[in-house]
Amino acid sequence: MSTIKRIVFNLRCNPDSQGFLQHNETGSALIVAIVILAVLSLLSQILVQSSSTESKIAGNDRLHQETFYAADGATELAAELLEQNIACATGFTNATRGGLISVNTLAFWQNSDDSVEMPGDGGVGERPRDFHLPVGYAAGEPHTNFTIGGNARFALGSALEMPAGYEGKGKASASGGTHLIFDIATQRVGNAGSESIVWTQYRHVTGTEGICIP
Repeated sequence: MSTIKRIVFNLRCNPDSQGFLQHNETGSALIVAIVILAVLSLLSQILVQSSSTESKIAGNDRLHQETFYAADGATELAAELLEQNIACATGFTNATRGGLISVNTLAFWQNSDDSVEMPGDGGVGERPRDFHLPVGYAAGEPHTNFTIGGNARFALGSALEMPAGYEGKGKASASGGTHLIFDIATQRVGNAGSESIVWTQYRHVTGTEGICIP
């Protein structure tokens, strides 16, 4: 005689008022909440990264603007120092100007415009700077380098002086005079390794030199 074993699986179910079985959904709300929290956490992380990137972009733009305007403003200083150098026919004898500027080429106004290159710290392959500021800056600190060169040109309307018929200095059939046209290159090395180079021209009218301050 064989024995038949019957295995009965007890399924939990809740009959409703009409006797139908209902599935037990206990815990589904927790799963939905966890999914929503995960999505919100991912979105917040994306927003934080985006805000960080925007801040870095704004900071880099500000750093670039500061470095550029420092280089641009330095051209005005270079023009003033150039006028002082022209006034001294043989150049400066004091290599430190005002305790702030260090002059490497004492008669830089005599440089030709062919010698003007992008300024640098005077490393390998770089043209020596004509002057720089500040004096005695430490490696990695912000500083500005300058190179200058020029040539003489006749101004518009100028002409050679007539052999006769005119008296006095500079009298000519078409007065104009002579100008010295200089190329001024300034390099600003700012914070965090930022760099900006500004190249401009300056015109000096011959005969308007001031007093030499060697």
